[in-house]
Amino acid sequence: MNKRTDVAIVGAGLSGLAAAITVQRAGLQPLIVEGLDRVGGRVRTDVIDGFTIDAGFQVFNPAYPAAKSILNYDTLRLQSFSPGVRVINGDSETLLGNPLRDASYLISYAKSIRARGISALSDVAKFGTYAGLAASKSEPDIYDCSAREALQRSGMSDDFIEHTIKPFLTGVFLENNLETSRRVLDFVLEYFIKGVPALPANGMAAIATQMAALLHADSINLQTWAHGISEHTIDTDAGRINADSVILATEQDTASAWLGMPNYGWRSVTTWYHSTPTQLLNGKALLSVDGDPQGPVINTVPISNAAPTYAPTGTTLISSSTLGTDTSSEMENRVRQHAAKIYGASTDGWSLVAVTAVEKALPISRPPFNVSTSVPCINGVFVAGDYLREPSINSAIASGVSAGLAAVAKVRGR
Repeated sequence: MNKRTDVAIVGAGLSGLAAAITVQRAGLQPLIVEGLDRVGGRVRTDVIDGFTIDAGFQVFNPAYPAAKSILNYDTLRLQSFSPGVRVINGDSETLLGNPLRDASYLISYAKSIRARGISALSDVAKFGTYAGLAASKSEPDIYDCSAREALQRSGMSDDFIEHTIKPFLTGVFLENNLETSRRVLDFVLEYFIKGVPALPANGMAAIATQMAALLHADSINLQTWAHGISEHTIDTDAGRINADSVILATEQDTASAWLGMPNYGWRSVTTWYHSTPTQLLNGKALLSVDGDPQGPVINTVPISNAAPTYAPTGTTLISSSTLGTDTSSEMENRVRQHAAKIYGASTDGWSLVAVTAVEKALPISRPPFNVSTSVPCINGVFVAGDYLREPSINSAIASGVSAGLAAVAKVRGR
């Protein structure tokens, strides 16, 4: 059956939802088509045996400006992690974070200085300076290079980069060579400074669910696959949609195949969810990484220490992530062994709740990586997606808002 609307959108991920909300707020009628049976795209949550399981270790930073313009944080009931990162090096640990937010980081830095001498003070100071500049600068045309080169150019020692900064960034970039663009590095550090990551009480999918609830009930058509688009039409398995403007808000593979947009490729990740009746890290929700990796875990956190709603009462849910998509029992054994080292506690009593392998977890962002607030328009079709900017929830929403505004301008200019 053919339909008519003001703005037609392919994709009900965060970008597509943000575009539709923007169009609706402007007084026009959006219509989304989505092949899956749910909204959210890569942001997905399942409930398994009473545990809340996100598809991969995902967090939300309430400091994201694009999210603030759309989401109701009170309704999401955000539950915060402990600020900073716990870095394990042999028998010692360092807390990496903003001492202005938590004074315990000053104590941790003092211990590092006593152990390593004045070089530790220099490294911490240079990292703090770099992160502070990342949080305050606004110029879009900075010289781009790899994250590793940017950190080295700041004067930090190779030892500090390799055994403190890289272990943290490996879990953010989903690669362990620091080859990601320094523009993405700067974005990560900016919000590392500005906000404390959190989780919605009902899982990360609550973000998309809340966004979808802002739209009129007939604005989203799920389980409706799009097969082709043009400036004014979308062909679906349910018929053709005619529109004054069209937005493609899918992942980069579809945008590349249909419109010739760049395809940067993907980083993949597997997240292992274990449960235990034992409390870890004295109840703190600290993300931990191994500064001298002796196993596959790139980060691990007692996630229910941050979000008690993620686990039944009296149970701790642990999230541990590894690069790639190996979900074998052999890999799980390696994860347990590595986690035991990181936590300094036996994992023999841990129970495997779920394992999620995400092949397309994060778009690759190698330099030169161009970050632009302009909206691509190919053959009359506007394009939205987090791969166009620094891959993040903020960029997904911001890109959708920009595409929605462009589509509204086009409709009103007809």
